[in-house]
Amino acid sequence: MDVLVPIVEDRDLAFWDDKKRQVLKIHGCITRPYSIVATQSDYDACLSKNPLIFNKLRDLMATKTFIFIGYSMRDEDFRSIWEAITGVLGHFTKLAYAIDPKFKPETAAYWRERGIELVQSYDSTFLGKLRESLEQDGFIPSKAYLGFLDRQDTGIRRLHGKLDQNTNGGMASAMYQDGLMHELEGVLSSAYMGTKRKEDFEQDLNWTAGIVKKAIEADNFIEVAYWTGRCVVLEWLCARKTSQIPPLLPPSKNGPLSSIHQRLRPDGTAHRRVGPLAWAKERGRTPA
Repeated sequence: MDVLVPIVEDRDLAFWDDKKRQVLKIHGCITRPYSIVATQSDYDACLSKNPLIFNKLRDLMATKTFIFIGYSMRDEDFRSIWEAITGVLGHFTKLAYAIDPKFKPETAAYWRERGIELVQSYDSTFLGKLRESLEQDGFIPSKAYLGFLDRQDTGIRRLHGKLDQNTNGGMASAMYQDGLMHELEGVLSSAYMGTKRKEDFEQDLNWTAGIVKKAIEADNFIEVAYWTGRCVVLEWLCARKTSQIPPLLPPSKNGPLSSIHQRLRPDGTAHRRVGPLAWAKERGRTPA
């Protein structure tokens, strides 16, 4: 499920998924006014109110490298939370980093003793460089590439509304376009929300290609066309192709769907020829 569930209270940890990006809102969330930490008494009770969340933070800090962005290193609340979380770990606390554009030498020395190295940079500058590095290494698609996919999606949707589905080629391409649009929607959503990584999309591609293969073996024309569409989008994404995504079923993919498609039975005799429109009508799946 490509949905980000913010971790606001201990009970939200039921939705924790190590394979996805997680958001911990330790100072509450505006959608749950009762959870907001605003007063001094709220801050004092913060750790005891949701102990499981802070245990999760402690576990992460024991195994991960943290980068703090947007925190004031002069904030007493930050200091108390950091010391409370890392106090148990002691010298085993992993070195963390914090972005601070204007720190003094004594501030850097204070935090270095407590396991945080200050990096002099503005938050927006650091995040821009980080994204640029991740894009160059192929971990995330670039904003420009996501814009390209979005424009492809718009063009395919326009064509889909004009397509005549009352022919074998039209029926096949309509199902293929459904697959394109559904996968583009999922890819764009996952990429913008950060719910999937490079390897996740590669796994999706292998899984989808497997479905296409099974559908071909089963002579399931509709499923072949639909899942071919989804497969093509993932092929484009994983290879970062910038050529136009074929809006109609590509000829190289059309073998199992064409009206002259013919397979041999195990005994060597041929199946009768049938196109996807006839196949759909036989099964009560005619186009709208």
